[in-house]
Amino acid sequence: MMTENEDKAAVQDEYEIGRYKSGPKILQSITLPVMENLLVSFDCSVSWPDEPDIPPFMRVETSGGVTFNVNVIDADDEFVEKIDDPGRLVTMGANFDIQDETRPSIDLLDLANKWNASVFNSTACVQEGRLCLDYTILGQGIVSTQFVAQLQEWFEIISDFIRFVFEECGLPDRS
Repeated sequence: MMTENEDKAAVQDEYEIGRYKSGPKILQSITLPVMENLLVSFDCSVSWPDEPDIPPFMRVETSGGVTFNVNVIDADDEFVEKIDDPGRLVTMGANFDIQDETRPSIDLLDLANKWNASVFNSTACVQEGRLCLDYTILGQGIVSTQFVAQLQEWFEIISDFIRFVFEECGLPDRS
């Protein structure tokens, strides 16, 4: 349960970050609605899947058609239980079903490992036959402008990852 001061700080954070107010501010926490405001400002569309027994998350689609999920992690390193619950981390994850598009000889695990060996700020893995990319942003104790810069970095990373996969699989560039 948040105290009145923590609640006010969370509301202030949403106002400051979500609307890109002038001066940087140290974030006390981050919420899914704050992330929604930010992502919409990046021309993304946001939906709120209602899946029983799964903590709240957002499904995001960029203007370029890339889809990823956003979760908020609380102080106990658990997914937040309610949409407005404050958290300390934001995780973003995208998964790609590239088996139909790649040469049969491409090993997804080798592809993920090659990415991970060359890039330090995101993690690729294979889950249920899909190539996945994860990225985490600290949402507590960080300056708001740095938080926004890390969100912008996610968009660069995901673009680089898609380009990397296409190059490694010998596919023509779609950009």
